[in-house]
This record gives sequence, structure tokens and C-alpha cells, in this order.
Amino acid sequence: MKRLLLLAVPLCLTGCFLKDFGTVARPQLDDAEPDRDHVQTIGDVAAEFDNATDLVVSGFGLVTGLNGTGGVTPPGDARTMVFERLKRAQFENPSEVLDSPDCAVVVLTAVIKPGVRRDELVDVEVSLPQGSKVKNLRGGILQPTPLMTFASQGEVRSYLKSNDFGTVSEGNRMLRGHDVVIAKGPLQAALAERDAAAAASDQPLKQAYVWKGGKVLETRAMFLVLKTDQQRYRVAEQVATRLNEAFHGGESPGSKVAAARHKDLVAVTVPPRYRLNRYHFMRVVWAVPLAPPADTGRYMKEWEQKLLEPETTLSAAIRLEALGTPGVPALRNALNSEYPLVRFAAAEALAYQGQTAGAEVLQKAASEHPALQAFALTALAALDDALGMSKLEELLAADEPELRYGAFRALREVDPNGDLVRGQWAGRSFVIHEVPTSGPSLVHLLRQGRAEVVLFGDAPKLVAPFALTAGPNITVTARAGDTVATVSRFS
Repeated sequence: MKRLLLLAVPLCLTGCFLKDFGTVARPQLDDAEPDRDHVQTIGDVAAEFDNATDLVVSGFGLVTGLNGTGGVTPPGDARTMVFERLKRAQFENPSEVLDSPDCAVVVLTAVIKPGVRRDELVDVEVSLPQGSKVKNLRGGILQPTPLMTFASQGEVRSYLKSNDFGTVSEGNRMLRGHDVVIAKGPLQAALAERDAAAAASDQPLKQAYVWKGGKVLETRAMFLVLKTDQQRYRVAEQVATRLNEAFHGGESPGSKVAAARHKDLVAVTVPPRYRLNRYHFMRVVWAVPLAPPADTGRYMKEWEQKLLEPETTLSAAIRLEALGTPGVPALRNALNSEYPLVRFAAAEALAYQGQTAGAEVLQKAASEHPALQAFALTALAALDDALGMSKLEELLAADEPELRYGAFRALREVDPNGDLVRGQWAGRSFVIHEVPTSGPSLVHLLRQGRAEVVLFGDAPKLVAPFALTAGPNITVTARAGDTVATVSRFS
């Protein structure tokens, strides 16, 4: 199988997330030509990662608390599934609940990232089924609802046929899989441009989100698929053993990161420190030696030299990170390089090993090099350490808006309930955060997935001139030089 480039795509913390890539295969590291001194890595015996793309799960739920804006949902899969769930929960009159003007049957969708761990929280999108008579979802609360996988009979037949398992009955109805997520919580308007009118408080809300409203029920392991000529139980066990030696922190304290499931398959769980950058973890996995190098000193010297060259520093840092503790001294030495990229590569690798020596280098990279900003902020968050948090807090006072909000997002990913990032609901419509900083005042609006306002500084102000709308009938305007705004309502 040809080698494909694996892009290491971390969580983008400069105002949004970097987009995830669907294709995941082996990276092109700077491997030497095979010879007697060649150190065989896991990338030499594994072909690709399986189960490493996004998984979409869905379900039908019940929203309550609509104060007369709910309505009837016509017969169909959505109504039937919610009715059956209410019946199993021993509701006396499920039909009356579904037809109540205070309730609504809704369609739920969530995206599960590869390597997600049990109890992680995901965003849930809420919409109305076709033919629904619901007028407005605003103010509603989603009751606990399972989200699951679905597949058509046609998809199942194709899978069975491709794997020589025979076929199943004809037809193409949807088949229910297993529960993956439990979703619940208050509905929130979206601020995406396409929904800008609906997000206004006086407009009907037909599509909404439950931010971090879905709890993952089971860890979603990824799978290393061995090359055809390496598919032996001995090799699979060797791969799992080396990964467990290189990484720590499985699904529970003391549990393992990897386990051989078959002669051609090794299940891999993403360690907690890599949860914000799963693709970086996958690159490191490829570089783990299949056995400790026979001449460790020579191997270390080779990659230490490459680490100091900007052209090969990123691949070399991955190689040294894959060695674990033995690679730390070389990475520390590179922090004093004259090249910013070399210093960053070493600091990033150290951060994912829990080493704080490169925290200041990462902070400087985020401040001075926009191309490295997202990667540096992610690595600081991965430290999950007092020093890393301190460096992120200092960046809240930076001059660049993207950097300030990126640092805020990084802090929130580490601890959503931290004093600086907790925020509070404003009338169950949006979340407002007040971040006291010594930097200039700034207002940041998040327009995708979560209605959020972040106020940086004690008294942030809008800078004139501007003309804003609040629904179809209200405008807020100010001309250049104005210190007050004019609010106008049109009837």
C-alpha cells in the first residue's frame, strides 16, 4: 500500500478548530533506506489506521418546556421511536406527551471524532423532523436521549459480500446499531450566518444546538492494520507491547494503551495527553521502534543531528518523542537552537511527554509565528500543568485578537469549569464570559455551534462606526466619533 501523507491537524485554538481530515494513512517520515543499521518502526509493519475518521450518530428525542410553541409530529420513524421509549419508561399517556404544545419531537445528530474517550462531551445538533408542526424550539430542554449508529440493509449486504460472509434478506430499511452517546440539556440558538435571523430572540427557532450536551458511552479505539506480509500474532503482540512501553494512560488508571485483537489488528486508545491532538499521536505511533535500537547511541545521534536542521527538525522531533524518556535530553538541547522552527519542534515534543522545559518557547512561538500559533497553544494545553496554564493566561493580554481568544479556548479545553472560562448563561440563549485582563478591551462572538460572547477587559466597548441588527425590527447604529449608540425599533 502506498504511503500517504498524514497531516498532523491539532485543535485550532485561534478562534475556531482546524478542520479535520477524513483520510488517515501513514505519514512520510524521513526514513533511511533499508540497511543493516536500519531501525524498524511500527510504520514499517503497519499499513494504516482504521476507524480513524469521523463517525456520525443520530437519534430522535423529546424537547420539553416550550410554553405553547411545541406541536404535533406526524406518524413516522421519529414519532414511533420516541413513543416506544416513553412507553418503556412507563409514561401513562405517551401520545398526550407527544401532542402537547409544550413538547416537541426532534432529530439529533452528533459527530464522534476518532479516538474519543468514554465520558468525553460532544456537541449535539437539533432539528425538526419533516412535517413537524412545532412553531418554536426556543427555551426548550432536551430530555435524555440515546444517539446511535444506523446502516441500511444495502450497506450491510455490501459489507457481508465484500468479506465473503454471504448475504441477508432483501430490502433497504434502516437498521439500528448500538448506543454511542446520551444527549441532554438546554437548547441554544446557533449564530452561524445562515441561521442569523433565527438566532434573534424574536424569531422562531427551528434549528438549535446543545453545546457539550452529549456524553460518549464508550471509548472509540482506533485500529492499526498490519501489512499483509506482517499479519502474524507475534508481530501484533510485539506492536502492542511497544506501544504500551512508549505511552501511558489507557482508558482507566493502570490500563494499557494498545492490545492485539487479531493477527492483523491492534486496538489503540489515545492517551489523555494527546486528546486535543490525536493526529500528532498517530504520527508518533508510526515512529515507535518495533524493538529497542541495537545501537541506541548511534540512533540517537542520527536524529539529534537532524533535529537541529530546520529541513528535518519536525520528523526528527517525532522520532525522538517516540523514544520516550531517552529522547528528552536531545529535545532539551534543541531548545537553545538559533532556528525558531527547531525550538518549536523540540518544545512541542517535550510538551506531549509532560515536560515543561519548552513552555516558554511554545508561548513565544504562539506570539511571534502565526503559522505555529494553533500548534503551540494546543501543546501548552496538553501540558495540563500549572506552568502551561500560566503561559496561556499571560496570552489573554496579548495584542492580537486571534491569539487572545485562542488562549481562552485552550484554557477552556483543559478545564471548562475553571474560574476564568466558566461563563454564565444569559436567559438560556447564549453564554457570556468575562475575562479580566491587562490587555486592550475586546469582544469576541462565536458564530458556529455555540452562541458565546467573550468580554476581554473590564469595560469593553464597540468601536464606531457600526450598524448592527437585532432581529428584523431593531437596529443599533453609531457614526464615526460617536461615544454612544442609537437603538431604533421599526414597527
